[in-house]
Amino acid sequence: MPNTEGLNTFRSQQKIELESKAIEAIEQLYRLNELVNFYSVARKSGVSRSFLYDNKRIVERILSLREDSTLRNQQKISLFSQTAKNSSVKLRQISARYKAVLAENRALKKEIDTLRTYIESLS
Repeated sequence: MPNTEGLNTFRSQQKIELESKAIEAIEQLYRLNELVNFYSVARKSGVSRSFLYDNKRIVERILSLREDSTLRNQQKISLFSQTAKNSSVKLRQISARYKAVLAENRALKKEIDTLRTYIESLS
């Protein structure tokens, strides 16, 4: 009977290390507001996707965060569109104010010219 105890110990330690890498990658992706899915976790952690699918705890974690990260990305997109709408409204307000200031400036220049000619006529 071959002695495989050392190999089994090594394999279980390797499995624990790979799990911790995957969980760390999941948490990091979530903190950075990136999409959490099997592909991104495998890429970030350096483990295979089949390893991720074979581990029930990791599968449950990815599936729960995948839905949450998808919702957060959708909220970001809607926030961006709201910001764009707000920006266009503000731009219109600033543009209208700018036109009003230009008109006021022209009127003041005209008044200055009128006063200047009046002062010159007095002297």
